[in-house]
This record gives sequence, structure tokens and C-alpha cells, in this order.
Amino acid sequence: MDENFAEFWKGFLESPELGEDEESRRLNWNRFLWDKFRQDVQSFVEPEGMEEVERRLGVLGQPEPSVKSLWDALIKKHGEIPHPDSGWPFPITSYMDFSGTKLNLQTVSFAGRLLIGADFRHVKFVEATSFETGRCFEKCEFVGIADFTGSEFVQPKKNYVTTVSFQSSTFRHEAKFDEVRFPRSTNFADVRFCDRASFKSADFGASSSEKVVFERSRFEGNTIFTEAKIRPDVRFEDAKFDGYAIFRSAVFGRNVSFNNAKFGSSTSFRNAKFNRPPKFFETELHEDVDLNDTDWSSAERSYKLSTPRKSLQKAGKIALVDDAIRAWDRLAMMMQQQEKPRERHEFFRLKMRALRQRDGSAVLSAANRIFEASSDYGWGFGRALLCWAGQIILMGFALAHSDVNCWRVVWNGLVLSFANSHAILGLSSKDGHLHFARTALTTADTEKWVLDAVGAVQSVLGPILLFLVLLTLRNRFRLP
Repeated sequence: MDENFAEFWKGFLESPELGEDEESRRLNWNRFLWDKFRQDVQSFVEPEGMEEVERRLGVLGQPEPSVKSLWDALIKKHGEIPHPDSGWPFPITSYMDFSGTKLNLQTVSFAGRLLIGADFRHVKFVEATSFETGRCFEKCEFVGIADFTGSEFVQPKKNYVTTVSFQSSTFRHEAKFDEVRFPRSTNFADVRFCDRASFKSADFGASSSEKVVFERSRFEGNTIFTEAKIRPDVRFEDAKFDGYAIFRSAVFGRNVSFNNAKFGSSTSFRNAKFNRPPKFFETELHEDVDLNDTDWSSAERSYKLSTPRKSLQKAGKIALVDDAIRAWDRLAMMMQQQEKPRERHEFFRLKMRALRQRDGSAVLSAANRIFEASSDYGWGFGRALLCWAGQIILMGFALAHSDVNCWRVVWNGLVLSFANSHAILGLSSKDGHLHFARTALTTADTEKWVLDAVGAVQSVLGPILLFLVLLTLRNRFRLP
């Protein structure tokens, strides 16, 4: 950073000669810079959008004569600012260079301004202590690369509740917010990112009472939220992602909403962590969506209590469970539509465990737990196979209890246990292929009531466990 450049732009922003009130200062800034850089700006704005840019910036007029005098005086004091030598298709970089400085938002505002090659790397923004100062970047027109890498919006005193707002701004080129600290609510609603938008390792919010908003934002290039930490509620409702969207290893601290959002390219949530069930109602996901190794455990804990319904009602968490069930159900439906059975069943399992939290019936809760323990809700083939084979072995030794040291008795017990578990085949009946095992056990002094009791239990339990084995195979390997 050239310190003279930073002082030049700070002097231009803060000088009383720029205007008496904020609106006149904004108009004089925009009109003066528009006259100087009209060709540079027009080369990056689509012709059909130029009229809207001119209207929004208020450049259809002349700046006050004092502005030209101010500019000349600053050049005399700090030196000439080199004209940006980049032009279409190469974006302007580091022209308005504030990097490494401290900016007091009580005295400096960028709202509604034309910013060319804005460089805010490692800037410390302080004194955003009111609603107005928090709106310091609303309705800006960023031409050239806007670089906020490593900058920090310093948390004001605890009694202040403010929002750092970029609402309705336009970034004509790459927007870099890597490693930026937003320790309060942040508003990117209605923002247009015409090129790549990067929030890698950005840190949003310091408490749960805040919020992060990207509603109706348009991401026309690639979007990067890799390893970002978003602690407050975050809303991407009605946002549109035209390029790929990467949320790899991101951490979402509270409620997340992608309702009505549209993903037009590859999307990744690999290794992301959600602390609440995310909402994807009416969301259009791209077919190439990666949810591998996503951590949902904290999302489950957000509504899970040791005693189901009674504790939930006491803590007022029934609504949280209902929301979770709807969220998991929606995600399962989306994965089914995309013919992704593994992901669909993952969300089905999350939904089933949430239902167990909500159910007031001990019978239903018990059945739910048994279904999970025996087959992981129809997905755990190894678990289902172990239960099926385990009951055959266990009951086989029970049938051979008269002489478990004799391998022939044990073998006949296992054979009869297998036959009992598939009673519908009639294997242990008088004409069955495995009737010899029952005869041998009777000869070996095994009590008849033991044979009958074990047979009755297995005639019910065996088909159920076999069904679960077949169900897991079907769920894993069925064709779409």
C-alpha cells in the first residue's frame, strides 16, 4: 500500500468541500469520478444496464466546482494518482487503495458511491454504532476487483445493535471477502455479484441474536464459502447461484434457509457442519450436489432431549422437532428426485430419529428404536445380517443345551434353528429336508417344550429379520 494514496482517498472522502450533507457528498463524488472514468466504467457495464447505473449513482449532472479544486489540492499534497491502466477484459485492481488503514464509519461512508478498484485489504472498520453508519456500503457500484481480504468490522459496545450492510450493491468483478470478520449482523440482500464471490474462511456474527442475510442475491460467477463460520441465523432465500457454489467445511451455527434458492451448477457441502436442520423448501438443486461427510450430529442435538415428548413440551421444543421433521423429509424427497438412494436414506434416518423424539407413544418409540438397532432403518446390511444370523446361532445353542459339548448336538441345534427361522418353507416338518435335526435333538433328550417354544419364537422372529436383510439389499442396490 502507498500511504499517500490511502491518505488521498481518505482526504477526498472526509473533506467538507465535497458537500454539506451526505447526499450532496455522494452526488459530487459520483459525478466527478464519472466524468474522469466514464469510459472505464462503461466498458464493464452491459449497454442495457447503463441507464440504470447512471440513475442509481445520480451522475446525470455536474459536480460542484469546489470538488475539482479539492482534487487538485489533494494531488498537490499527496501526489498524482495514476490512472488505472487496466481495461476490458482485465478488471481494475487496487486503484482506490485503503489497505491496512483504519476507517472510522462515523466520518466515512461509501454508501451509494462509485468505487473503482476498491482495495480494503486488512482494513479495520470502527465505530459502526448506529443504523446509519452500519449502512456504509449499501447501493454501491464496485467496478474492478473489490478486495476486503482480512478486513474487520470491529464490534462496538455491547449496547449497540447494528448491521453491516451491502444491500443492493453491485460487484462488477470479483468480490473478495476471504478471512473477513463480521462480528455483528450482516446484510447482503439484493446484491449482484457479476463475477466470482469468495467468502473463504470469513467469520460471520458473534452471537445468536444476530443474523446474516443473502436474500434475493444473484451470484453470477462461482461462489466460495469454504471454511466460513456463520454463527447467527443465515438466509439465502430466493438467491440464485449461476456458477458453482462451494460450502465445503463451512460451519452453520444456527438456522439456515435456502428456501426458493436456485443452484445452476455444481454444489458442494462436503464436510460442512450444520447446527440446525437446514431448510431447502422449493429449492432447485443442481444434479451435481455433494453432501458427502456432512456433519448433521449437532443439528440432531439441537432438538434432542433424553425423555421424548414430555421433556420437549416442558422445554417448548415440540415446534423445533416438527421443523426438523419437515426439513429432513424435504431433503429426502429432493435426493429421491435426483435418484441418490444413499443420500435419500441418510435424511430418512434423520427424520425417523426426529419422529422418535416427537412420538408420545412408548410402543411407537420402542418400535422405532428396534428398527434402528436391527437394520439402521433399512440401510445397514451388516447390522441386519448380524441380527438374522445371530438369532439363528443363539437359538441353535438353546436347542442344543442338553449337550453343548457334543458337536453333533450343536450342529443339529443350528440346523433346526435355521429351519425354524424359515418355517414357511416347512424344512423341519415330517416331510421336510431338515426334519432329521428335530428327530436327533429329541433323541438327545432335548425337552419337547423347548423345541416347541423355540420354534414358535423363531417362526415369528426369523421372517422379520430375514425381511430386514432383504430390505437393506433392496434399498442399497435397487435400480431407479
